[in-house]
Amino acid sequence: MTKAVEKICNLAFEKLKIERITDIVFSPDIASEKILLKNGFSLDGVMKNGVIKRNII
Repeated sequence: MTKAVEKICNLAFEKLKIERITDIVFSPDIASEKILLKNGFSLDGVMKNGVIKRNII
């Protein structure tokens, strides 16, 4: 999955001239967070109590 994120981000920046890509990761989804961090994403903030999914905030 890390390579897929890398490829799509490179395509977006190089071919589509996108300037910024954002994502929201649910706090229990640590694997997705690690993939994004490995691809140069940075944590801009934490949305506390922003979403309740399966009775988990």
